[in-house]
Amino acid sequence: MTPFPSEYNPTGDGSGGKFSPADILFKYLAFLPLFIVSLALCIAGGMIYLRYTTPKYTSSVQMLVKSGETNPVYGNQGDIVERALYGPRDINMSNEIQKLRTVEVVKRAVEKNNFHIQYFNEGNIKTSNLFDQVPFRLIPIAVADSGASYKIRFTNMSPSGYTLLVGLEGRETHVWGDVLNINGSRFKLVPKDSSIYIPTTDAVNIVTWSNPASRASEILNGLLIYLPDPNTTILNLSITNDNPHMGRAILDALVREYILYSVDTKNVAAEATIQFIEERLDSLSGELKQIENSLRDYRDQNDVLPVEEQASLFSTRLTESQEKAALLDWQLTMLSNIEQYLQSPRKKTELVPSSLGIEEPTISALIGTFNSLRLEREKTGRQQTATSLQVQELDKQLEEVQRSLKEAIGNYRKVLLRQRGDLMAKSTLYTSYLSKIPDKQRRLLEMERQQKVKEGLYLYLLQRKEEIAITTTSTDPGYAALNPAGGSLNPVEPDESKIRMFSILLGLLLPIAFIYLRDLLNDKLMTRDDIAKATKVTIIGEIGHVENNKSLVVADKSRNLISEQFRIIRSNLAFMMEKRPFQTILVTSTVSGEGKSFISINIAAVLALSGKRVALLEFDLRRPRIMKNLELKKTGVGISNVLLGLADPADVYTALPGYPELHVYPTGIVPPNPGELVLSVKNKEFFDYLKAHYDYIIIDSAPVGLVSDTFSLAPYIDTSVFIVRHRFTYKRQLSFVDEIYKQGKLPFLWLVVNDLKMGARFGYYGYGYGYGKGYGYGYGHYYGYGGEYFNTGADEYYDIKVPQWRRKWKKWKQKLMFWDQ
Repeated sequence: MTPFPSEYNPTGDGSGGKFSPADILFKYLAFLPLFIVSLALCIAGGMIYLRYTTPKYTSSVQMLVKSGETNPVYGNQGDIVERALYGPRDINMSNEIQKLRTVEVVKRAVEKNNFHIQYFNEGNIKTSNLFDQVPFRLIPIAVADSGASYKIRFTNMSPSGYTLLVGLEGRETHVWGDVLNINGSRFKLVPKDSSIYIPTTDAVNIVTWSNPASRASEILNGLLIYLPDPNTTILNLSITNDNPHMGRAILDALVREYILYSVDTKNVAAEATIQFIEERLDSLSGELKQIENSLRDYRDQNDVLPVEEQASLFSTRLTESQEKAALLDWQLTMLSNIEQYLQSPRKKTELVPSSLGIEEPTISALIGTFNSLRLEREKTGRQQTATSLQVQELDKQLEEVQRSLKEAIGNYRKVLLRQRGDLMAKSTLYTSYLSKIPDKQRRLLEMERQQKVKEGLYLYLLQRKEEIAITTTSTDPGYAALNPAGGSLNPVEPDESKIRMFSILLGLLLPIAFIYLRDLLNDKLMTRDDIAKATKVTIIGEIGHVENNKSLVVADKSRNLISEQFRIIRSNLAFMMEKRPFQTILVTSTVSGEGKSFISINIAAVLALSGKRVALLEFDLRRPRIMKNLELKKTGVGISNVLLGLADPADVYTALPGYPELHVYPTGIVPPNPGELVLSVKNKEFFDYLKAHYDYIIIDSAPVGLVSDTFSLAPYIDTSVFIVRHRFTYKRQLSFVDEIYKQGKLPFLWLVVNDLKMGARFGYYGYGYGYGKGYGYGYGHYYGYGGEYFNTGADEYYDIKVPQWRRKWKKWKQKLMFWDQ
């Protein structure tokens, strides 16, 4: 027998229905209770998070970085010393920001304002930062380990004292001012002010002491310094912490400390110059005393007469020449001292003293530049390694300035030596004129000239020292606060609107992810697309889910949904096999449990109700189920007895009560070799008998995925119905069905989907398909002819016209399947 005659042309084309957006929406709306529960939990979680999360506040302040200002004492006047020490400066804002992030500066602010001592209120879940809004304060007496942190917990605060909490259960009663020994360190809690009343409360308070450097690093981690406008030199400083008042206090303290830091930095060069002047003043003071003593002794020992008028003119000129020569010598000495500073390894890290008395502006400017670079190199060296690019660049700049300074000193020394030579020539001339003056008088004049020169130098240095000291006290800082620190009292974290939005989104996404993953990991047959993708076998019917355990659901004059579905299968078989007889129908499945016996029984019943004689064969010789499912009494004889030649076919059937035209042929005895028994000659005789006495023969065969008995029946059958079960059959089993179809192992193969639950919750939708190129019976989403005749679960037609709103409501209700769990 050819399993696929030329006129066999199944209409299944392998294309399944496509999910519409509405279907996807209904699929997720079917889990509306899950969405409601998820939303409720997530929103509640968000509210709990907002309630118990410590809020964060942002405070900010603006600070001006000054550049190009003149000294407030001298303005644009003053000599080279003032211009070198306090002249205008160029600003690199990136460098300024890095300098402001120095731990040492922040540490100074922490120590001055006790930011390393913090006060908290401990709640059941959340601990709040009180900053300085407490009526008491902690005084450290002796800290054993400055790198450690210390924590003091106490409760029962009253005007007289408090109860210290020790460990988990320990309690100690103390009065204010008692010395507390905490891990070897001593502290005491005292009232902040005698005028402040300390209330009585049982709240738990916490006081912590931490290392100032660690606290400074913690503040720096939360400190943001940035330049909002590159066209200005105004910096924004902002900090985020858990107390807005503490944030403002920290920023104000940092700005004050930055201002002091800039003043101290500027005064470093001035202090070095003052120290050098003091050293020179001490030396000149000793020389003046020596000259004065010599002059006094000389006058006492010699009777010196007044200077004669004829010698007065030459003496005065000689004095002027020698004074100028002395100034030149002073400048040469200064040049030598500066060279020694530059060449001496010991002075390599020290500042070059100011060029006092040197009137060469190039040298003064180079000294100022060198000192500025030296200061910046020293600061940068404390923060970065010697191999960093910034340190190497500064070293390179220092070498270039030092080389230029040496060259300028050499050139200027040549000029001074030339001038000194001219003065010495004049002095020689004047001396020759004075040689005629008595020796005693000349000696006296020389000593007086030396005294005047030393006194002039001494007065000059003394004046410079006082001027630099005055300038130092009036140094203009490099920074200025534009406004006190401020900020909103509303927390920036957690963001209430964002948390609520996130809670709602999470409440929606979690069920969506759950449903998506459930579908993704589900390898069971769920949708019509699953069948269409795996095989081209045509579906001739879909049987809905039956709540009870009844195997026979088709009854005479029954119009319930399941009965109509079996009638549709009967009609579709008749249409599909219009040109071929389909007297013998084999019903099988891949594995046991997919409902082939249930389908066999009801197809036989629906054919019998049409007045045809129907034989229902229990041909699953290994696990017979029909007699048990129909609750029929077993007679002990059946098909196996007929095939063994032990009984006649007319004696083994059992009539089904209520279905006079339906005869059930039981298995009989369970044979030890059912596979060989099906291949026996008696089997052909048995089927010849059945075809002669019945209009239809329904064969409930063994599952083809487990045994080969079913394929042995192929020569005796006209058509085959393969059963797959919704939410039970594995998708991979459909490839086996397609293999049977393509290889023709069973003739005229059709599919029936059993135990179908329609609706979004169960992932299966009808698609209003038709059979026989559009001429067969069809049914859509709701198994009704046009959706108007059947009331799901009822046994009657609608006799009245249903209102439109009620029909739509039932469609929605049916779509979501809330009632069909």
